[in-house]
Amino acid sequence: MEFTEIAEALEVSLITVKRDWAFSRVWLYEALSAEPPSPEAK
Repeated sequence: MEFTEIAEALEVSLITVKRDWAFSRVWLYEALSAEPPSPEAK
């Protein structure tokens, strides 16, 4: 889907869709890049 189609389907502005997409990309990158806790931390 295009950003405009998503905005229409969710009934939000285009800028909201783009902002949420940017936030989600950063969140996912950080979540996947994080090192797992070490076993000694328990």
